[in-house]
Amino acid sequence: MNALDQAFFKAYGYGEGAAAVSEPASAGAEVPTEPAPCGTTEAAIDTQGTLEAECSTSPCSTTEPFQPLLQVDRFSWPVNVTKLCQAAADPLEALIDELAAGASQGRNVVALASCHPGDGATTLLLCLGKRLADHGVRVALVDADFENPRLARRLGILADAGWEDALSQQRPLGEAVVASAHDGLVLVPLADPPEGRRAPGAAPLDPRPMIDVLRRNYDMVLVDMGSCLTAGAIVETAGPAGWWADRAILVRNRRRTPSSDVDAAAQRLQSTGADVGIVENFT
Repeated sequence: MNALDQAFFKAYGYGEGAAAVSEPASAGAEVPTEPAPCGTTEAAIDTQGTLEAECSTSPCSTTEPFQPLLQVDRFSWPVNVTKLCQAAADPLEALIDELAAGASQGRNVVALASCHPGDGATTLLLCLGKRLADHGVRVALVDADFENPRLARRLGILADAGWEDALSQQRPLGEAVVASAHDGLVLVPLADPPEGRRAPGAAPLDPRPMIDVLRRNYDMVLVDMGSCLTAGAIVETAGPAGWWADRAILVRNRRRTPSSDVDAAAQRLQSTGADVGIVENFT
């Protein structure tokens, strides 16, 4: 374990919870309570960016700069994320400093996973993304939880298409990326399943082509891998070509997750060659 082990994350009552709007779009404006489809969001697709993206024969072209083709005015941050950013400001800043040191050396892709569903990995990812963006860091938030993709919904977005569509259908990656003008970061979602959850055992795609594009175009790429069951499937998908994350953060709910589960999950992630840190959630 490295210095990430020293950055303990004490949630004190703010664990995984249902998405809720924490900030109104404008003073006096009515706040929507349901996610809005990306196609109906306020800011439209940039025409020039569309032309540049469509010139590529690959969904993950090396043409730079990368251009997100969807934009919203702002994301709707869950209430527990906003509260936790305030309640755990010092531990979050310590963790951000550690991640920034690695990013300065080109190690800017960080995967977050939980030992069990609901342990807090998604909440931690959103907190880190929000705080990093507040510091002016260009951040991409990526959903790679194939069994229970919910990152878009927690930010008030209904994703009609995801990065897996771009890879499998040979479409520009930018068509699946949602930028927030107010928040200064981008969301790279998986498509929202009609039933809320994907079929058990759905095989994840290898995200490396997408990760390579994001790595070059953003200061920090935070990837939500879900629980270690999903994370294990993604690790296995990488195969002999190697994994794509520079670092991994394993989130453990101390009150319900035995240390043996943590050790097994950490060893699996360490087998990829990534540095692994453990963050403890005390909810």
